[in-house]
Amino acid sequence: MMRTPCLRLRAVAAIALAALLTISSGCGSDDDGGTGHGDQPASTLLDLSGMAWVGGDQFVAVHDAKNPGELDRARVSVLTLASGPEGTLFRDVDLDWPDVLGPSSDLESATSIPGRDQLLFAESGDDGNPDYRRIFLAEWDGARLTITDFTFWPVDIFNVEAIAIARLQDEYFFTYAERAEGEPATEIRWASFDPDTLQFGAFRGVQLDNPDPAGANRPLVGMDVDSDGNVYIVSAFDPDVDGGPFRSSVFLVGQFDRTDDAAELLLDPEPTLLARVDGFKTESVVVREIGGQRQLLIGTDDEDLGNVLRPLP
Repeated sequence: MMRTPCLRLRAVAAIALAALLTISSGCGSDDDGGTGHGDQPASTLLDLSGMAWVGGDQFVAVHDAKNPGELDRARVSVLTLASGPEGTLFRDVDLDWPDVLGPSSDLESATSIPGRDQLLFAESGDDGNPDYRRIFLAEWDGARLTITDFTFWPVDIFNVEAIAIARLQDEYFFTYAERAEGEPATEIRWASFDPDTLQFGAFRGVQLDNPDPAGANRPLVGMDVDSDGNVYIVSAFDPDVDGGPFRSSVFLVGQFDRTDDAAELLLDPEPTLLARVDGFKTESVVVREIGGQRQLLIGTDDEDLGNVLRPLP
């Protein structure tokens, strides 16, 4: 059913109240947690191309290192949000990638699977590259990440920068969108998804007009879905110069609704602007929900300028 004004107000109010949250760190064991290095300042990371919340103050980020020229770069990291003057910290993760095609290439998106200690990482398609179109399943035990399975994208893709999982009435729906650089619109697509078999149902889609046509040349570069089915996205401007300047905006664009036999994404008549992030190229938006409170966080990929992970007020 269509969202009522009250539901909209509650969704936005929950974000506004999130600044009051005080959340203790969810750090794991005293060893390196299956990572390649100890804690380092997150500002030294090259990019936060995609992120997923895994509990407490911890997030898993994916990086857009490409093959074969960047095999020495990290693909996945675990971040701990700042709780003191040391700032946000990260640890690179050493993963055993499937033998088929080896390490990931151009990971641009990640999502947690609600109610499970599992995540998905997705290769973007790298402007139509047919070799790297994999979706990886990973498990998180609170300290370590492990790749447990993978599949190939079930549909043709060109450059996907956003995936998310919506859980509606205990059924999962895989959601994704192309970044559609230079286009006036993109399409948000979704299908039922079984994490146990990595099988997808038939895909449906809805066109999303660029919510920031005057300020963004990439209509959609990040996405997440909260427990009520609300869909948050990021649009960005990238001049294709590694020193910027950049610009991005975060929007609430609609809500998933579940009917008897399907899910439908009901886009709002006008997206709700939640944040304008001038000077930064936000590429990931993450919902964190604890104790009935909801908070949005963003991660950037500012190329030569480093990156930031920040909660939104």
